[in-house]
Amino acid sequence: MTRSVAFGLAGNRPHVCAKHDRRTAGADLCGSTAQRAGAVCARVAPVLGLSPRETQVLTCVLAGLTEAGIAQALGISTHTVHTHLERLYRKLGIHSRTQLLLVVVNELADPAGCPFTSAADAHSGDG
Repeated sequence: MTRSVAFGLAGNRPHVCAKHDRRTAGADLCGSTAQRAGAVCARVAPVLGLSPRETQVLTCVLAGLTEAGIAQALGISTHTVHTHLERLYRKLGIHSRTQLLLVVVNELADPAGCPFTSAADAHSGDG
């Protein structure tokens, strides 16, 4: 069984939830994983200029969900999830989930020095 992994704010250790299989993980995520992902997104979304739906999708990505799991959790199609992810990547000037996670980690580590926030600023017309 594949396990869902999400990073918590404390201790720099991943939170592994063995009771959720990534192939079927959806709205039934364990509460602690969803809470940590939500807390992280609440901190970074305003700085990155994310819409409410982009923030929801990012929360699901941080919680370790697949596109199918995100679709189930949000009650939308996998095609719509894919479109939201593409727009999120374009907004931040990135091309993958790995880069998305790096943007979040960089923002949490040093909000003033995050190299990716300039992409969001440039997109909004600030430079």
